[in-house]
Amino acid sequence: MDQNIVKLKDVSLKINDEFLLYENFNLTINKGKMVAVVGQSGSGKTTVFKILTKYFLPTKGLVELFGSDIGKITKKEWKNIIKKVGFLSQKPNLIDSQNVFHNITKSFNNYKNWFYKLFNILTKQQKIKIFEVLDELKILNKSFVRVDELSGGQQQRVEIAKLLLKDVELILADEPTSNLDFKNSNDVLDLLRKLNQEKNISVIVNIHDLNLALEKFDEIIAIKNGKILVHEDTKKLDLWKLKKLLD
Repeated sequence: MDQNIVKLKDVSLKINDEFLLYENFNLTINKGKMVAVVGQSGSGKTTVFKILTKYFLPTKGLVELFGSDIGKITKKEWKNIIKKVGFLSQKPNLIDSQNVFHNITKSFNNYKNWFYKLFNILTKQQKIKIFEVLDELKILNKSFVRVDELSGGQQQRVEIAKLLLKDVELILADEPTSNLDFKNSNDVLDLLRKLNQEKNISVIVNIHDLNLALEKFDEIIAIKNGKILVHEDTKKLDLWKLKKLLD
């Protein structure tokens, strides 16, 4: 039986008398899926992410992450749940003037004790783990290169390395390829697919490029004006159908 990792049931979101998500917004995403969310700017794609992370609280309806109603859980329970979620955005959250390795240590959580955390001190095993992940992502040779000397695609790989070191189970990616050229966009999505298949990480990506959505993902969700138009297996859709829905 498929396990729900994300569930929105009869959700609506209204802010200042304006509906961002309309009534009876229903969405279920199963564990292990790689899902594209498509739609024009302002359609509601990012709003869904903000509801899943409790940035917005729905006007009504049920929101579940990993089977837990996030509107009813304690702060401690929420902290444990949100640890399982990783985020990618259009612009990587990195310090340009510092190298890749130092950026990763800044986001590292599992320090040996408070003293190690205060001074960003890693154990030998932790350093080895970081280098193994960078090697897996094909940027080991960039470990001590400043971030502002990396390409956009390489910077996104550093962000993905940070997620892998946190052992996330779900990645929410908000337009991670919008500032990249076609080759780097392909590379980043191929990398997310690899993590999805090899590590069973569920991936949800807001994306504008319909061709990439059809090529790289298991399922597509099309949103327009705060409503879901279709949530379907990618194999059952084509470019003409998607464009017709969204126009």
